[in-house]
Amino acid sequence: MTYYYKNFAWTAFTEADLLANGKNGHDFGMGDSFVMQHATVTMSTFDNDSTLSGDSWYDWYDKSQDRSGQDAYIDNKAVGCKMFAEQYHVLHGSDGKTYYMIEIKVEGHDSAGAGNGYFTFYGAQPAAGVELSVVNTCNVAGSWIDYSCLGAGKAAPPNTPPTFTNVPANGIFCVDENTKLVIDLNAKDADCDPLSFSLAGGEDAALFEIDANTGVLSFKAAPDFEAPGSKDGDNLYKVIVAVDDGKGGVTHAELSVCVKDVDETPKCVVYEAEEMKLSCYTVKCASSASGGEYIALTGYHGSAAQVFDGASGEYDLTLRFWDAARGDGYIKILVNGHEVGAARLNAETNKWSEVTLEGLDLAKGDVITLKGAGNGCEYAIIDNIKLCPADPAIEPGALEGRLFVDADANGLDDVEPGVAGVSVQLLDSAGNVVATTTTGDDGGYRFDGLQPGDYRVIFPTAVEGRVLTDQNVGADDRIDSDADTGTGVTDSATVVAGEVTKDVDAGLTDPGTASLGNLVFLDTDKNGIQNGSESGVQNVTVTLFLGGTAIATTTTDAAGNYLFTGLKAGTYTVGFTEKAGFDLTAANQGGDEALDSDADPVTGLTGPITLGIGQTNLDVDAGLVIENRAPEAMDDAAKTCADDAVTVDVLANDSDLDGDALTITQVAGQDIAEGGSVDVDGVTIALVDGKLVFDGSAAYADLILGQKATISISYQIADGAGGFDTANVDLTFCGAKNTLETIKDSLPTSGNMVLSLDLVGAGLYQTVLSGTGDDRFDGQSFDVAFCGNAGLPIKTGVDVPVTFHLGTELTAPGSIKNPGNLDMVNWILNQDFSALDNGDGNGTTYTEAEIQGAIWGLTDNFLFVNEAIPAFGTKANAQEIYDLALANGEGFAAGDGDIVSIILDPTSDAIAAGNKQPIIIGVEWDALEQDCFCFV
Repeated sequence: MTYYYKNFAWTAFTEADLLANGKNGHDFGMGDSFVMQHATVTMSTFDNDSTLSGDSWYDWYDKSQDRSGQDAYIDNKAVGCKMFAEQYHVLHGSDGKTYYMIEIKVEGHDSAGAGNGYFTFYGAQPAAGVELSVVNTCNVAGSWIDYSCLGAGKAAPPNTPPTFTNVPANGIFCVDENTKLVIDLNAKDADCDPLSFSLAGGEDAALFEIDANTGVLSFKAAPDFEAPGSKDGDNLYKVIVAVDDGKGGVTHAELSVCVKDVDETPKCVVYEAEEMKLSCYTVKCASSASGGEYIALTGYHGSAAQVFDGASGEYDLTLRFWDAARGDGYIKILVNGHEVGAARLNAETNKWSEVTLEGLDLAKGDVITLKGAGNGCEYAIIDNIKLCPADPAIEPGALEGRLFVDADANGLDDVEPGVAGVSVQLLDSAGNVVATTTTGDDGGYRFDGLQPGDYRVIFPTAVEGRVLTDQNVGADDRIDSDADTGTGVTDSATVVAGEVTKDVDAGLTDPGTASLGNLVFLDTDKNGIQNGSESGVQNVTVTLFLGGTAIATTTTDAAGNYLFTGLKAGTYTVGFTEKAGFDLTAANQGGDEALDSDADPVTGLTGPITLGIGQTNLDVDAGLVIENRAPEAMDDAAKTCADDAVTVDVLANDSDLDGDALTITQVAGQDIAEGGSVDVDGVTIALVDGKLVFDGSAAYADLILGQKATISISYQIADGAGGFDTANVDLTFCGAKNTLETIKDSLPTSGNMVLSLDLVGAGLYQTVLSGTGDDRFDGQSFDVAFCGNAGLPIKTGVDVPVTFHLGTELTAPGSIKNPGNLDMVNWILNQDFSALDNGDGNGTTYTEAEIQGAIWGLTDNFLFVNEAIPAFGTKANAQEIYDLALANGEGFAAGDGDIVSIILDPTSDAIAAGNKQPIIIGVEWDALEQDCFCFV
């Protein structure tokens, strides 16, 4: 089945429309009333049926029961989600009819203004002007509201926003400073809606306030032209105002309020006595009085008061009064109740007189009171008071500057040090000395209390050797020198009242009159000192350095002399360039600076030489010697066993063309002296009796027999006259370390053995070997000899041909059943059990038969001792040895100082003759190890 969605639309009121009369509270409903007007909104939706549903589950959830269609539109704009009928109201009209109004709500949306819903009639609609009252309210359930029956009459005409009527096109208003009021804004609205005014923004809005009802725009505090509060400090204040008709119509106006300057200079003001507030005074007429009137006492005392309404400031007050011919009295002058002066009426001049009080501080609103008293014919007559601004006192000015060191002589003060303790004089415009002061730590000076006018300053033309630098260099008067270099007098400088005239400065600079020399000599006896018979050397280049930079170069004259002149104070270095075939002699020999050589023999530079202003130093000399020829070092070679030191006389094949005695000064770049030593990668090299002794025992302790290590070590020789040369010693270290592997490799392959019994009937042997060609074995008898197989025979007293095998798992012959246990057999051989107490409590040691039994337990899994022969011991003791081997012998390998096991395995010929038993002998490591050979 196909569903088609149709558009439905109707007019309605917002809840705010129905609450606008102010009588219906915050929620329109039962008991509320309103007068029918035009509808204010148009509602519409698209739906696949013709009815508007209520909300779901009675009134518990504000959601539409119908979830297809019913999307909400207000004035053709989508709002919230779906609309639904919340409830309907029964209304009685003033026309006597009953009407029904549907309250519609929208999911997730509230209507504009107060309240949150929309209201429209269902069926009949009352005419405009009918007063309607709610008499009943019911819930809407289900979908029965026919869209075609909804409506609230014609929609109201569109709202017209209000307009301002007295804002100029450019938005500019100008007001005087010290005034808060800006403008009484006016506006009109074509819909006759009530209007309200507000501030809507602007960079200076925080400084304004506006009356929401009247539109009066004012400053919160009266602006001061001299201290602007506008954001840009330009006395142009920017604010945005708004007028609102309450129906969405809002109009903004951007205003610029310019604040004008007002002449606030105090002016003369005259207060006539007859216009003052009088007490016990009366007004009388006289042509001689100003304005034709004056006041006179009506009794003995009276007063006249006047509120000061002029600009605040300092004033001179002049009182005009009449001093009668007879009588006595006074007129006191008070400000805010405090007496500030008085006029005595006892001169009896019988004419108008004046008295002036100077320097009264008056503020607007102050009360000036004249209190008069008189007796006899004195009536304390007053004509007026005159207040005129007091003449300002002339503030003194000041003049200051600085005396600086112009270190770079550019005529400018480049943040350079000042000169303290120097006397400076001040001249007035007539050339008279009117003040003297002394410069401070930073070179600054100041003259205070000066009357406005023109002045000049006198600086000394020279201070401690420095002279005045050039005058008026550059265009910046703040940093130049203002003093004439000949007279020390500056140009005229104007001092202004209350201000400080700055930067009347002078600079002192080094005149550049210092000098430095003197001699390059030939040091024939090479002692580094000028002797009387030694002459100068001509055409030697000499360079003067300042701060590491060359600033001058010269050459020595025929007498070997040189001289640098026109120098400023500072720290210099002199460099001497060697002539071909010559070297610089040793520096700073002896204790006489005038006779020694000051140049470093390697760099040619002297040490720092400090010159004062105008100082001459003629003791900077250099000595030359005929150039030394360097010695020649030759390479050497040597061999030695790793555990033996070797001495090499490296100087034996070295030479020096000058016949100088040679010494060794360095080995491998390290300084060395007789009796000292250095370390090069673990090789110790000592210098003994002029020869080098090389000891590599530490570095090559692990070098195995047959291995070699070769290194090359450099050495340096010196001839004592500055000549050096280097050569190398090539060293070969031969390995001296024995290992099981080297012992294995050194064993003879075959030989003969003769077995004999150690103990009669014990079945244990000693072995004598021959035919090996090896002195370690031939003719040697070995007491440590055990059978390696429990079940094989062998004869005693006969030559048995055998092969030699190291007693380890990897090298054992096939006659050993359990070669993997030979590590534990080797451990037993190294424990000397035959010397250990067996623990039986009888003071005996383990027997060789018990040891043999433990060995069979390891080689054949057959632990056996012939206990029938008591001398052989017990199986229990053999078991102890066996158990100890299992616990401690796993992984044992013989090393230096241990017993090494060798297996003598019968040859096939021997086996054929009935001699099948392999014999394990124990041999001392030291008897097997080989010596180092290092001759190839």
